[in-house]
Amino acid sequence: MRTNKFASALFGKHILTVCVLCLIALLCPNKAFAQLGRGSYYVHVALDTNYCLDLHKAVVNDGSNIQLYRSNGTQAQRWYFEPNSDGTYYIRSTINRDYVLDVKKAVVADGTNIQLYHFNGTKAQKWYLERVSPGYYYIKSALNPNYVIDLRKGSVYDGNNIQLYHYNGTKAQRWKINK
Repeated sequence: MRTNKFASALFGKHILTVCVLCLIALLCPNKAFAQLGRGSYYVHVALDTNYCLDLHKAVVNDGSNIQLYRSNGTQAQRWYFEPNSDGTYYIRSTINRDYVLDVKKAVVADGTNIQLYHFNGTKAQKWYLERVSPGYYYIKSALNPNYVIDLRKGSVYDGNNIQLYHYNGTKAQRWKINK
């Protein structure tokens, strides 16, 4: 008898959870609840999808800079998204997956550099994805989700820096993530 009551209570909780998630999805259609699948992706800036996140000179070292560069199909522009159980992602270099996107010195401030750094599992290396529209996301820092990956001054040109910046909803902060 106890097992049936337990199973009934557990089953009822799952139904309630599913109903709540469905209601949230209906009321907030721009929020992503579906996860981006594990795998390699290009990350293009919404201002001009001919440009994407790029590892400067394809050099894998602690502190290597992340920049914007015209899409060229190289490994320096492919990123491996690895989902975590807490809803965050590690965004790894496909050149060497021991290195990930990282907020320099874990400083949450406008203009802090986004760099490549050896994996250490800290919040400076964890990112939330918030879907804006199909295929487009804000990439939010786990250090403070009010800060996102941003294209410096919203200027599209080869070599422009990628930085952390407070969320302002511009296309300089929206990223098209695709295979």
